[in-house]
Amino acid sequence: SRDKRFAEHHPTLFDSKDFWISVTACPLLTDSLDINHIDISNAAVDLFTDSTGYSNRSVFRSGQPKKKEASSTNNYDSQLGRFSLTNVNFIVEDLQKKKRFDFIANRLNGTMSNPDTGWNAAFHMDVTAKSMAFNTHNGSFIKDRVVEGDCTAGYNGNTGRLWVKSGSLDIGDDPFQLNAVFETIKKPSSFIIHLSAKQLLWRRVSALLSANIKAKLDQFNITKPIAVKGIISGSFAGGSDPFLYVTTTVKDSKVITPGGTIDDCSFGGVFTNEYQKGKGFNDDNSVIRLINFHGNYRHMPFVIDTGSIINLNKPIATGDFRADFPLADANEIMGGKVARFSKGTVNIHLRYAGDIVNYRLNKPAIAGSVILKGAALTYLPDDLKFQNDTISLFF
Repeated sequence: SRDKRFAEHHPTLFDSKDFWISVTACPLLTDSLDINHIDISNAAVDLFTDSTGYSNRSVFRSGQPKKKEASSTNNYDSQLGRFSLTNVNFIVEDLQKKKRFDFIANRLNGTMSNPDTGWNAAFHMDVTAKSMAFNTHNGSFIKDRVVEGDCTAGYNGNTGRLWVKSGSLDIGDDPFQLNAVFETIKKPSSFIIHLSAKQLLWRRVSALLSANIKAKLDQFNITKPIAVKGIISGSFAGGSDPFLYVTTTVKDSKVITPGGTIDDCSFGGVFTNEYQKGKGFNDDNSVIRLINFHGNYRHMPFVIDTGSIINLNKPIATGDFRADFPLADANEIMGGKVARFSKGTVNIHLRYAGDIVNYRLNKPAIAGSVILKGAALTYLPDDLKFQNDTISLFF
């Protein structure tokens, strides 16, 4: 099926090599259409909108509005029993809104029932997500990932609400729980998707996100699998990214950063691309929060009660840093060139804020205290020894 401007934009609205329908004849006598099975193979549906807003869907639009008939003898109550899709490509591309969705149904089959208000379905899906780009400038979510699993779905014709659920949906071989709702009557149409996974490697998480977010997250790594919950919501209008809210739980893992490796890490993490309401869903308005962060850096244990990295393009770090450990544990980080501690303890409490340059704090503003108690140290350049000193520094 082609519209009148096919020669300009080229996408064909609908093309199918194999289309098969099985219908029960008897219900036709009672003004109902009972479809036993519909099977579509080797087909493509391509909904295209160019940069001016013209769409190949205009093939369905008539030049003259149709008059409503007072009555009709062709109002069938249709029922669909089973459906199968094999190698069917669904593409929705909007150059004006900078969106591209491209999914290949390798195999999708199921059954459907029709209650009074809409329909319910149970199906197995094996779909390749070639593109799920809400903003093509930022790249695609779940790019080239195979999505496979058993799902249930339903649609309410009165409210226009479509829901999809799955207790075990593999996205790129990682199992997720899915709960999604699409509001189809509201203009513009909107959606909210809940995804969760109990054990997922950090790099597998970043690989599911758009390129602009993935590039930032790949500067870090977490060695053990983590628990992840995510919310993706938005509309199908405009060219902006959807709202993202992701939470994670890390327990007793190793965190690798550009500035060094932190051992024995446990913390709760939150990422959202809406730090301030009303300022859009973008990198400038994104924030990463670390909650109750416990770690060990070069044998020195520390805690960050709440730490934040605000704005992924020009990141600013803020937080509350606490540490309490034997002074001898600081010898490794000091490198043995200035001083060496033999006993004593240090208590550190600092509040900090500063720009991050190359993933390191740059000229941070610091307030707090560093207190050394019972310190015994040797000042190495002059071999000066100090015993049982207490030193208090306040910022």
